[in-house]
Amino acid sequence: MLPASPAMPWIPRGLRVSGFALALLAMLWAVLVVSAPLDSMQGVIQKVLYVHVPCAFSAYAGFIGTALCSALYLWSNDERFDRLAAASAEVGVVFCTLVILTGPIWAKGTW
Repeated sequence: MLPASPAMPWIPRGLRVSGFALALLAMLWAVLVVSAPLDSMQGVIQKVLYVHVPCAFSAYAGFIGTALCSALYLWSNDERFDRLAAASAEVGVVFCTLVILTGPIWAKGTW
């Protein structure tokens, strides 16, 4: 946790609230994936798509964020945009790696 700053005392509380919300959403997502009905053609391997497709959307979002923040950095020369572009590129690479890993898992069972 970040120490409380006199200028922004809401940061630690906000991180706790957002962390709790993220954990709650992750548990809800897991319950929904487990309780989803099986596909008649693909069977249980179809549930890999519940991970694969959101990871692809997140990878795209990370790379779009990289492009936008990079353009803003070039326009304004503000270092914050450069750091945000680098961070969103890392997020995009992580999710793109997950897409590359989950795609063949689904394809092997389907084809």
